Amino acid sequence: HYFCPTSLNEIDKNQLETYLAYLCKKHKLSGSSINVVINAFKYYRENILGEANMGYFQYPKIIQPKLLPAVLSKEEVELIIRQTKSLKYKAIFSLIYSAGLRLGEATNLKIAHINKYQKTILIKNGKGKKDRYVMLSDKVLELLRAYYRSERPAEYLFENDYDREPISQRSVQLVFSNVLKKCRIEGRVTIHTLRHS
Repeated sequence: HYFCPTSLNEIDKNQLETYLAYLCKKHKLSGSSINVVINAFKYYRENILGEANMGYFQYPKIIQPKLLPAVLSKEEVELIIRQTKSLKYKAIFSLIYSAGLRLGEATNLKIAHINKYQKTILIKNGKGKKDRYVMLSDKVLELLRAYYRSERPAEYLFENDYDREPISQRSVQLVFSNVLKKCRIEGRVTIHTLRHS
C-alpha cells in the first residue's frame, strides 16, 4: 500500500531506497529482511519484466552494511555448479541454493524426506527445532535422481564414502572452498551464502 496508486512497474531505484528507509525506521526491519525486499524487487523487474540488471541499492544508513549477508549472482551460482565435478557435491550445492537449506539441514536429510510426487522436502528439526516443508524444483529433482542412481545411498541422502553416516559438514565446506578458488570468487562467501542467494 506504500506506493499506491503507483504501479510496481513504475517504481525506480530511488523510490525503492526511500521505501527501504521507511521499513527500517517504521517497522525496524533487519538487514536480512531488507535483502529479501530488494531481491524480490530485482527478481520481478529483471526476470518477470525483462529489464536490465538493476545494480546495487543504497542501504538505509541505520543498517550496518557489514551485517548484511553476501549474496551471489545467478551467474556466479551457475559457475559454481558447473565447476563442481562431483555429482554428490553438485547435488548438495544445488539443493542448498534452490531450496534455501542450511548446511546441517542438507547433510542430515534422509531419502524418506524427499517427496518426488508433491515435489517437497521435509526438513526435520530445523532452526528452533521446528519441522517445515520446502519446495523441490524439477531441475534439482532430476539432478537428485541422477545422483541416487550413481551413489545408491541407504538412509541419508548424502552419506560418507566410507560408511553410511551423513556426510560431514566440514567435507562440504572444504569442497565448496576449493570450487570458489577455481571460480576465482572472493569475498565473504561461504556455503551458507548459497542459502542467502
